[in-house]
Order: sequence, then C-alpha cells, then structure tokens
Amino acid sequence: MSEKKYHCPVEGCSFSEQKGKHFKRKMSIDQHYLNCHSERKYQCFNCEKRYAIDWQLKYHLKTCGLIWKCLTCDKFYKERLSLITHCTRHSHVLPEEARRRKTKIKKEDKSSSNSSSGSNSSKDNNMQLHQQLIIILIKELWQIFIEPCKWIHHK
Repeated sequence: MSEKKYHCPVEGCSFSEQKGKHFKRKMSIDQHYLNCHSERKYQCFNCEKRYAIDWQLKYHLKTCGLIWKCLTCDKFYKERLSLITHCTRHSHVLPEEARRRKTKIKKEDKSSSNSSSGSNSSKDNNMQLHQQLIIILIKELWQIFIEPCKWIHHK
C-alpha cells in the first residue's frame, strides 16, 4: 500500500507536484497553506508582523517586544525561536525562561501561587496582551467608522 502524498496547489511552491516535495498528512498541508500562502490580515501593532490566523497573533503578542539573550555568548534575539535555533546550532545552553512549559497548577498550588512573583509576571503578561488586543480593536473600529468620514467638512 503506497503512502498518501499531499501537494500544495500553488504553482512554483516547493511542495507542489512539479517540485516533488510533499506532506504525508492533510493537516500538514493545511498548515503549510495557511502559513505560507494565505492573506496575512492580522497585524501586530507593535512590530507590524502579520499573521494569517488570529491565534497566531495572540500567541505572538505574549512575547512581542521581549529581547532574548543567549547566556553562553551574550547574543541578543528579538524572537524566542531565533534564540532556540541559535542555541541548538551552537550547542549552547537554552535559558530557562526560553523553554516552553505546559504544566498545570494543582488545586492546592493555586492558593500559594497567588503570592508568588511568577503569578505577577503571568498577570502582567495577560494585562499586556489584553491592552494590545484593545488597541487592535480600537484601530479596526477607527478604520471602519472614522476613516470613511474624514472627507466630511465641518463648519
């Protein structure tokens, strides 16, 4: 039984049938198409990067503006992924704050974590994220309601 091959429908793409590369899963080609060929209509107001999916912007906003530093050679990066790539390529130690953790707080830990400084930084990040999302909404509302009315002259 032969494996399924999923190709990108965009002519000239390295994953098109003409180029020969392919994906083994439909989900992978869907992600590829969204990330590489879709309109990027969600824009970060801070750094002006654009994303095709709203959750990608929300994820980006959590770390936008942070500077990531390699502790081995003191190089600085604007993106966490760039630091991870650097540390991997040069066998440097990845700083603890750059590691992704997917831990859940146990019920008994929730009350004790409210007094910790880690909880405050999480609250600060959430507050910053909410503020950035509000600014995005205000800008969108401005474009919808105010921009079209600029041509009206008031006496």
